[in-house]
Amino acid sequence: QGSRDDTFISRVVEAGAAWEPLVIANDSPVRKLKDIPYASESDMQKLDLYFPAAHPCVYLPAKPAFLPNQTAEATFPVLIHVHGGGWARGGKATWAHGAPSICKAAAANGMIAVSIGYRRGQYPDFVDDAARAVGWVRENIALVGGDVEDVFLSGHSAGAHIASLMVVLHDRYLKPHNVPKSFIKGLTLISGVYNLFAPLSKALLDVKNKGFVLLYVWPSFGLDRSIRREASPLVLLETDTDTSLAGKAAMAAGARGWQMPSLPSWSADPAEIEKERGLNRHAAETLGVNTDSLPPVLVFSAQFDVGLQGDGEKMSLALRKYTETKYVYVMGADHGSICRSSKTHNEMAEFMLKNASR
Repeated sequence: QGSRDDTFISRVVEAGAAWEPLVIANDSPVRKLKDIPYASESDMQKLDLYFPAAHPCVYLPAKPAFLPNQTAEATFPVLIHVHGGGWARGGKATWAHGAPSICKAAAANGMIAVSIGYRRGQYPDFVDDAARAVGWVRENIALVGGDVEDVFLSGHSAGAHIASLMVVLHDRYLKPHNVPKSFIKGLTLISGVYNLFAPLSKALLDVKNKGFVLLYVWPSFGLDRSIRREASPLVLLETDTDTSLAGKAAMAAGARGWQMPSLPSWSADPAEIEKERGLNRHAAETLGVNTDSLPPVLVFSAQFDVGLQGDGEKMSLALRKYTETKYVYVMGADHGSICRSSKTHNEMAEFMLKNASR
């Protein structure tokens, strides 16, 4: 893990990383060093570092290649952010998918923010890559003044799914990269997807969820229900979650008070529901779900969140059984603008300050 190394940034710049001009975020200067590789299998395996005003690189010339000795022993808390984009789109620097807004706000609050890219489109590549990036941060962030004792993790949309799955299945994803359970001091989940079977608000015939699965889940996770089960953090934490086909339709009809005895296929089959719950429990036990060392969690939903609000509420309730969890509903925000909301930025800053080690 080491201490600060004034040659580290020189080396990554020589290897292809590049500085961007200073910008002002929330009235504070922020500087970004982009495209630092954390692995070599894909051009997507790169990350960006956002530095706060107190970091000396902010005021260096337009293309600084080194850190001067004046950094002394100053250290900064760290936020690692995983962007969204339906597992197949988006990017670490794409404005529409939220990462720049979240990272600039964190840097404006005195943190070093890390926006990670990952291979898109195929599970488990994107989860593996995110975990490798966390491992890179643990090994290297102290070299640029980051405090390895104060590292936080966040994700938006598909990125919230990835971030939560990494933490819930710590031994599968983070442990191989020498990341201890105590490394992440707090987890922020913004408008995430946590149940790959039915993440959206249910309606008659469940058309929205069927469409979501068809457009987003099947292309990235395939048709195997066991894969969806192992990749659904809500299902792993709350194994009584109904993942049965008949159960979803019955709940949709029941929510409207409709009785449809002439359509037995719409009736929840208790045997099918219990079978699914048994499969959920078996998956959780086999995968070794981390319930004893979860960090504090902050869960966000937007008022206009394409139906994901319910999934966020359920995830917060499931997490609350095992760790301190706060649920925040952001009025007036939609699925994208929630990342640019001052409410989101302020709640995150307060959450990280509360859970910082120093």
